[in-house]
Amino acid sequence: MSSFTSAQAALNWGAEHLLSKSPSSRLDALLLLARAMHCSKEQIIAGPQHPLTAAQEAQFNQFIARRARYEPIAYILGSQEFWGLPFKVSPAVLIPRPETELLVALALEALAGWQGDRTPRVLDLGAGSGCIACAIAHSMRAEGRSVQVVALEGSGAAVEIAHQNVLQLGVNELVELRHGDWNEFTCAELFDVVVSNPPYIAQGDTNRSPETDFEPKEALFSGVSGVEAIAAIVKLLPRMLVPGGVAFMEIGIDQAARVKELSSSTLQCCGFKQDLSGRDRVAVFRFTPAER
Repeated sequence: MSSFTSAQAALNWGAEHLLSKSPSSRLDALLLLARAMHCSKEQIIAGPQHPLTAAQEAQFNQFIARRARYEPIAYILGSQEFWGLPFKVSPAVLIPRPETELLVALALEALAGWQGDRTPRVLDLGAGSGCIACAIAHSMRAEGRSVQVVALEGSGAAVEIAHQNVLQLGVNELVELRHGDWNEFTCAELFDVVVSNPPYIAQGDTNRSPETDFEPKEALFSGVSGVEAIAAIVKLLPRMLVPGGVAFMEIGIDQAARVKELSSSTLQCCGFKQDLSGRDRVAVFRFTPAER
């Protein structure tokens, strides 16, 4: 028999237990309780006196214990919303974050004025869960426009997660997943837009959430300065972009000046786009070769 007298009692206990572990302790507890009770959070709010079974209580206790160890709630639930779409996630992939939605918005803006006589091509470097590639493809399809997206990911386990998301969102005809390292990437065709959320945390940086300890290190850390992966991608962009093509790359806090220095005579860093906190979040590059 459940020791909680109601869903409300369970929610209060869970929120209190997570109070020092999460800034959104009550919402976390509500989401975990809804999953344990196999219902929506709205049903709990509407029926707070509903009792828990012993199995539901045991599951809820387990969820709260995991969250209290700072395990991201997205991993516990196995999903995360991004660009208004549901994405399957696991510890094999970086958890999609709201600030990364800026990459999607910028790519769609670049594609909005497409006047070519062919389908525009987009390359997503380090695709992870496939959230960026899928969001771009899903939005283009919703607007009745065509696009071809190649999503490149070095982790086989991440490619499996991305494949599930591509199928779940029904964009498999628009998104082509490829397993491989971007340094070895070769393609017969060039791309109009390249997007990437590369690793950009400096090794040894301790100024980060303990939740990141659960995420794949290769998706987070990049050398002693944090810009090594960004610099490597910048060197490759001239081999990937059509003349006049653009690239959007997420960067870390206080990295704008160093990223700006990566400009060359043919690949210009045109500036930076700010996130909702007013911080430089995405570097914009344009490929303008004198001749191909």
